Amino acid sequence: MKKKIPIIGLVLGLCMLIFYPAYDFYYTYKNTEKVKQLENTTSKLSTDSLKSYFDEAELYNKSLAGEITGKTIKPYEKQLNTSGKNTAFASLIIPKITLTLPIYHGTDESALAQGVGHLKETSLPIGGPSTHTCLSAHSGMKEMRAFDDIRKLENGDVFGIKTLGKLITYKVYKTEVVLPHNMHSLLIEKDQDLATLITCTPYGVNTHRLLVHAKRCPVPNGFEKNKEVIKNVITNKRYLSAIVAISLLLLLIIFHILKKNNKKKRSKKIWKLNQIKKQVSHLH
Repeated sequence: MKKKIPIIGLVLGLCMLIFYPAYDFYYTYKNTEKVKQLENTTSKLSTDSLKSYFDEAELYNKSLAGEITGKTIKPYEKQLNTSGKNTAFASLIIPKITLTLPIYHGTDESALAQGVGHLKETSLPIGGPSTHTCLSAHSGMKEMRAFDDIRKLENGDVFGIKTLGKLITYKVYKTEVVLPHNMHSLLIEKDQDLATLITCTPYGVNTHRLLVHAKRCPVPNGFEKNKEVIKNVITNKRYLSAIVAISLLLLLIIFHILKKNNKKKRSKKIWKLNQIKKQVSHLH
């Protein structure tokens, strides 16, 4: 049994080595496909339809900022909703951590299980003066990466939000850890165009919230190129085939090691049995 322990450990270690990168790749691939579908849907909308969606979203944001009153505002769930269903309406792109995720209305579990949730009482992600878009996602979940790596974002890093084909970018200027009830920094600031990424911290404890604050900035040169690199790496089927091939190769190596080890054990048992037979054959 003692001899089996190192082999079992090796098998488990290799399985983990294969599983986690492969699952992370699949999770990222799946979300990028959702973003791709969103972009395909958006590309079919007319210019007039897009303008109507953005005009309604702008009215919604102005009402949140207290700049207009007395006008009929379309309900939150119908804002920027091109399908009439609870599908993604925007996407978040963070080149530094190779992350592309769909954005959904609200922050209930159905939204967070699929990607990023948009906080209902914050500005819709279309930019503009006196807006503050707040986006939340899980971290530390074994079945998804989501916002695990936003801890790596530093002042000066840029992320983008693409809503119905319109890309706007934000530059990180501050990161803070606060208690769940201390959300004053998420409020709208007059004339400012802000965005904040939110997740639980520390891993597995989740007693606090990590807030990554950013201000609107011009789209940096090469940002779209970085976004395409993320997309190509994730969606290129050659990369997916390579991951599968490597995983299968490792599994074959494990199988070969186990088979070889079992063969040695069988040979040793047969040799011992033959030795016993020889000794027994001399008995009268």
